[in-house]
Amino acid sequence: MREWHVAFGRYLICLACASSTACAPVQLSRDSMHRPVIDTILSERSEAELSGWLSYRGEIAIYDSLEALRLGLVYPYAVCGVVDPNLNLSTKQLDGRKVRVTVERFEWNSLSREAGDIPTRRMLNGQFVNNGCYGRYVIYVKQLTVEP
Repeated sequence: MREWHVAFGRYLICLACASSTACAPVQLSRDSMHRPVIDTILSERSEAELSGWLSYRGEIAIYDSLEALRLGLVYPYAVCGVVDPNLNLSTKQLDGRKVRVTVERFEWNSLSREAGDIPTRRMLNGQFVNNGCYGRYVIYVKQLTVEP
């Protein structure tokens, strides 16, 4: 009987705490995210400068906020692409860092399907791009600098 009282007491405490903003944990949800900056910029220009957080998982992804990166959100909060090989960057070492990139935007559906029978893989300036962000755009990074 005592176990039931303890469990019920914990339930009441949780219920009271949840109704109070002072003790309710702050959680970011997909519904509370801001308007995606990356998609807005790329919709307006084919060449742009973006600031965001870089993720490397075989291809790069630029996220418009640290929260979007942590939640693993996809388009429109992130855009995938490839880096100009002449930049000689180790993108693996930049994973999770805030960066500023100068990019050229390409429509995913307009890219060549020279990559064979893999429907999620296309060619962008001689490199494979998978579009793991599932966006309507992919990017070709021409310049990249790490931000403090």
